[in-house]
Amino acid sequence: EPNNDSLFIQTIREHQSYRKFFSEEYKLFGINKWMQLEQDLYIRLIETTDQTAVIPREEFISTTDKIIKRWLNEANEDIPFVLLICGEKDMGKSTFTRYLINRALDHINSTFGLTYFDCDIGQCEFTIGGCLSYTDIKTPLLGPPCSHIKSNVKSDRLLYYGLVSPQPAPVRYLQYVNRLRQLWNIDHKNANKKRSMIVINTMGWGTGKYEKQSADILDCIEIHFT
Repeated sequence: EPNNDSLFIQTIREHQSYRKFFSEEYKLFGINKWMQLEQDLYIRLIETTDQTAVIPREEFISTTDKIIKRWLNEANEDIPFVLLICGEKDMGKSTFTRYLINRALDHINSTFGLTYFDCDIGQCEFTIGGCLSYTDIKTPLLGPPCSHIKSNVKSDRLLYYGLVSPQPAPVRYLQYVNRLRQLWNIDHKNANKKRSMIVINTMGWGTGKYEKQSADILDCIEIHFT
């Protein structure tokens, strides 16, 4: 069921012809109406089929289970379990991250917490481009970023970097990552402590000098989360 707070859904509802698009009467929506919606809103609606649905392989599921098990066993109230998602572009990092987070949500309670560090300033998950942020996750991530950005919910912390790539100023980018880490430390110290898993989303680079940048991010985060 669609989230009524989603900016994506609110945008559709602002269009006069589709204000009642997600109401009961629109459950049976003719093909001509779908086509008109695509033209009016400049979007492409894709029907979920066996070919387009994400069906994780056993290896995918096994890896996710191992990560969650380590988090539950290794994290404590002072030192979180930190996971850096890295790799080349179009490798499925975002899909894997959402799948992992949605699986991990089964364990969220008064003892365990889940935080998403968004360091991909080119394709942000919860904010506009050019920002670094961290968000405590409490609900599933369903669909692309535009479908779960909420107008009435802000990231726990947000830093405006102003560029969609760290290439022009890599040192400043790492300073922002470090500052985000400091803010998490402050917030975590002043809140009810949990055994947290921190999932860090990075830019789509995994080799060469950018591989070192991912290592620098992990080094910056892991050492100081104490």
